[in-house]
Formats: sequence, C-alpha cells, structure tokens
Amino acid sequence: MPQTMLALLAMLVVMMLTVSQYQNAVHVRKNIVRTEVSMQTTGVAVDWLERIGSEAFDEAVADGSVITSPNQLTEGPPFAADFQENDIDDFHGVSKDTMRVVNGREIWFHLQSSIAYADPEDPEKVVAWRTKAKKATVRAWSTSIANPDTVVLSQTFTCGTRCDWI
Repeated sequence: MPQTMLALLAMLVVMMLTVSQYQNAVHVRKNIVRTEVSMQTTGVAVDWLERIGSEAFDEAVADGSVITSPNQLTEGPPFAADFQENDIDDFHGVSKDTMRVVNGREIWFHLQSSIAYADPEDPEKVVAWRTKAKKATVRAWSTSIANPDTVVLSQTFTCGTRCDWI
C-alpha cells in the first residue's frame, strides 16, 4: 500500500510538472507570435508613411511650381476629403486594411492616418495655420490577433525649395 501511494504521488508530481512546462511553452509561443506581429505592424506603418512621403508636399506644388505665399497651400487642418492621393494632405483621415503573408499565414492590419501642419522650428508641434511643414501620423494594429499592440509613428515632411517665402 505505501508503494502504491508513492507511485500515485510520483505520477501526480510528473503530471503537474508536465502541465506547467506545457503552459510555459504556450506562453513563450504567444510572446513570440505577439512580437512578430508587432514587428510586422511597425513595418506596415513605415510602409504607409513612405507612401505618404512619396507624394507631393501640396497640390499647389505637385506640378513643380514654386509658391510664394502660405495662402497658396491647401487650407487646413482639418483637410477636406480628397481621394486623389497625389499630395500629402490627401491621406488625412484615410483608414484602410492591408495584409501581409508571414510564414505562410495571412496577417491583417488596420491603418489610420492623419495629416496636420507643423511648426517648422518644432516639427513635433501641430499648428492651426499653413506652414512649410506637414506632420503625418499613422496608427496601425493587427486585426488578426486579440488585444494587439497599436503602433503610432509620425514623420514631418517639408516643402523645401518649392515654398519660397520667409
């Protein structure tokens, strides 16, 4: 009888250790997946910022013109809806879903972008008047996992030599 009790106790201890190790393995795997999705989310946000930055600073300079007054720039913020996507402020208020294939699996992401004029001297500061700088902010998260991390990236773009005023 004592050997039977010891054998049952030993089996119980082994089962508890096995379950504990399995739980740890699942926890580690979840963290690996969450980290991979976060990295992909950052990549999607960076790609969207690059897409925004590939367009003209403003409709007024899209054809290569040089402007001499801030009044020639698009009125905003907020910027009116313009679905042409041929200048930076056309991306204001855009909300879209996109997908990447990672290790043979589709991972879906949701993107939101906002555009505002920024203080050229302090590009992080959003202002309510037309300037030579526009700040693009992109929010991205995965719609493929529960409780995803939200990535928020911002980049300031300037008019450069196309805006010729002091």
